[in-house]
Amino acid sequence: MMDEKVKDLEIVLNWKALVLVVIAGVCITLLLGFAESPEVLLRHVTRYGYPLVWRVVREFSPAEYNLVYLLADFVFWIATVFTFVAISDGISRKLRS
Repeated sequence: MMDEKVKDLEIVLNWKALVLVVIAGVCITLLLGFAESPEVLLRHVTRYGYPLVWRVVREFSPAEYNLVYLLADFVFWIATVFTFVAISDGISRKLRS
């Protein structure tokens, strides 16, 4: 029983997988910084980032960045990628055994 729990935690203890998860989460966040947010609140204002808008571009002015929302997006996407990797790793282990 205890050995099964230790095997389930292998994905957490594998530092190479964690580094790849963090890199993937950061890349997804930065790529979504180029995707326009669907909500339209003001004309001539374009918002970027998902799920939180962390980059705002106003007409005739430089881009504004909300670093708190950017960090929250990093955490969100890292957690999402980690969950996906952990579930897919668990499923592949169950299929192999």
